[in-house]
Amino acid sequence: MLWSTIGSSWTGGGLVWAASSYAQSGFNGGFASGNGVMLGLNWRGVFALSRDGLSWSNYLSGLDYCYGIVYARGNFVAVGGKFAGLGRRISTSTNGLNWQTHYYEPSLPRMHGVTYGKHRFVAVGSDGAILVSATMLQLTGLGLVQDGFHLTLNGDVGAIYRLQTATDRALPDWRDVLVVTNTGGVTDLVDTTASQSGKRFYRAVAE
Repeated sequence: MLWSTIGSSWTGGGLVWAASSYAQSGFNGGFASGNGVMLGLNWRGVFALSRDGLSWSNYLSGLDYCYGIVYARGNFVAVGGKFAGLGRRISTSTNGLNWQTHYYEPSLPRMHGVTYGKHRFVAVGSDGAILVSATMLQLTGLGLVQDGFHLTLNGDVGAIYRLQTATDRALPDWRDVLVVTNTGGVTDLVDTTASQSGKRFYRAVAE
């Protein structure tokens, strides 16, 4: 393993894994970082964990074979399967240590990779399998009060969104009401022009 703080100058030269009946040398193809934790996939569900990128330790995750991992929206998502290429599985963790399996199909080919983009997780596997999560961009209307119509936006931290309105969803007459930077993950929005229309639809569009 090599590491760098600037991306152009690298130091290191290797990572020694703790010996056990489960651990073999070398990554199994996945690496993710988030929530103060760095995770590397080893062998047979053994993960390498670090909090500084320099000191690493192995632990048994209980997830059997893992082949892909990503961190986004406050969660690690790991994909893999069982021995002999079967047992399609998708599991999540907030801290990289405690895992919950949300999707498991023991008779289907295992998954090999996972990524995140455009508010969705996408996992790929054997035999051309592609699994896509539900969208993680949520706009919730809270109601009309004296200063306007209140909403909450739950999206990617740091992303720029446009709040748009229309009087008819079937017609392409959407117009911008607000442009906001989602600094905290969840942002409160107020449409102060809501009282100017008897009926109004809302949507959020990512830049």
